[in-house]
Amino acid sequence: MINLGGGYPLTNELLARAFVHQVLGRSPKSDDLEQAINSATIDDKVLEDVASRLLEVIPAQWRDKLREVLNALCVLKDGFREHEMPYFLAELRNTKPEGPEYTIKAMRGLRDLLLETNLGRWQDARYVLDEAVRTVLEQLLKSQKREVWRRLHERAVNLYEDWAKRYPNSRQYFEQRAEYHRRVLAEDVGHSVSFA
Repeated sequence: MINLGGGYPLTNELLARAFVHQVLGRSPKSDDLEQAINSATIDDKVLEDVASRLLEVIPAQWRDKLREVLNALCVLKDGFREHEMPYFLAELRNTKPEGPEYTIKAMRGLRDLLLETNLGRWQDARYVLDEAVRTVLEQLLKSQKREVWRRLHERAVNLYEDWAKRYPNSRQYFEQRAEYHRRVLAEDVGHSVSFA
């Protein structure tokens, strides 16, 4: 459970409460709660409940829009810039990053909403998502929509490899980013890795 919550106290507490609730819901007459907990596994509903609680800070009118943005960017553990955002949003939507919804102006608007809700911040020359939220959303995406999760990581590998070739002065930086995503995909045991 600590791995799912990334070691963040609030996330771990929410996960633990949701998990105990899940276990009690399945076996309310159990005399040995500890045994029931030890034999149960965390399901998607627990992760979804925790994600929903963590995202309550988003005003209702922005929640769906920002949830989509967070899902698209949650694979970027080491952060992002506005010019990267369209590629991941388009990959999540299974489309091309073209049109008015993918302009830098549109991306800045989405970024500003993330910053306004404190779910994103500027750190080390990049925007990063709140790690407690990012971790839960990535685990949930991987669990519910594994192929989308894989496509987002594959998009990252391809994008950063391409930029490493295009921008030789930043080659090492982009190669390191691509390597991180390659490693994540390689650790996803039992699934083949393919890069375009």
